[in-house]
Amino acid sequence: MPLFDSDLASMSSAASELAKLADRLTPDIIHADNFRGILFASQLNSRNRYRVVSHIRDNRFFCSQRDQPTNIGGVVCKTCELGCLEFLKSKQVESTKFFMERDRQRRRQILANSASVVVTSSYLKKQINSLDIGKPILIVPNPPDIMEHIDNFQVDIYQANPPEILVVGMLNANKGQHRVVEWITRLRESIVDFRIVLAGRGRMMEKLRREASKAGHSDYLVTPGFLGRAELYRCYARSSVVLVPNTWPEPFGRVPLEAGLSRRPVVAYALGGIRESVVDGKTGVLVEALDEDALLRSTVDLVLNRQRALQMGECARRHIVDNYSLQKTADSLSAIWQAKHQTAKIETKQTKLLHARSRSDGVSLGSATN
Repeated sequence: MPLFDSDLASMSSAASELAKLADRLTPDIIHADNFRGILFASQLNSRNRYRVVSHIRDNRFFCSQRDQPTNIGGVVCKTCELGCLEFLKSKQVESTKFFMERDRQRRRQILANSASVVVTSSYLKKQINSLDIGKPILIVPNPPDIMEHIDNFQVDIYQANPPEILVVGMLNANKGQHRVVEWITRLRESIVDFRIVLAGRGRMMEKLRREASKAGHSDYLVTPGFLGRAELYRCYARSSVVLVPNTWPEPFGRVPLEAGLSRRPVVAYALGGIRESVVDGKTGVLVEALDEDALLRSTVDLVLNRQRALQMGECARRHIVDNYSLQKTADSLSAIWQAKHQTAKIETKQTKLLHARSRSDGVSLGSATN
């Protein structure tokens, strides 16, 4: 079942606390970061007192489902026709459809009322453009972690032997790890020895461990769970290949940035924002969505062809350094804020002039603007 906007609002005191903070600070601009921030800022801005920059980082303005799968049975949704509702019990469909459509219209109106709308990828821009909100959509990619920190984490950490294939992310169907036991079975046909490392947590972990044990694959599967940044980057350094088997269109995808700064190639399905940060054949390999044969073949190729993998990793490092950085993100956001600040100053000046003229003419402001 979806988590409706009214549920989110009632479950949090954030909106009232933000209102108190805004009353105290009286900001010119509110930068609302991602869905909840945008939702709360719209409640705060019911009287259009502030200029809100809505910064979208996920699929929730396009997909109303709780986990934003943005696909039905593996087929990516290009438009939302609420086809996912056919999987609900019949008595729930009509009421759920009503609330989902209401939320979609409200979300569209929130964006239409924003001073600016910012997204992190061309994929998300296409999503939001489909909503026809009547304003341009700006792209500001997410930045990677600080390169110097990553290098420090990886000092004296080398590729593992047997080779490790790293998968990073929450363990769930959207991220694709539910197929890991089948992957091991098939990879063993081509690679003598290896490990698949699942860096992430999730309820399916114990199930995957049981399945691996039952299939005789326990030695091939490593499940360290959630890792802090330092240990995660050590995992990147130990890996030969970083596998991104997402079955949903990732809105942006941080893993290719992290892998690139770690000098490791990515093998991924060509879905969503991942297509924008991986240069196929240069920094990694993109295969057709859900083509598992191609995904595993490409993984085997890079594990066995170490020199090619290292060359791709070096190219990935250069690509991320040249195209993504904290400074570029900061400069882009600063430019947006500055532009909106200047607009706010002009509007304030115009309002003051209008008040002055209305007083000198002896007419009310309401009359002057009608």
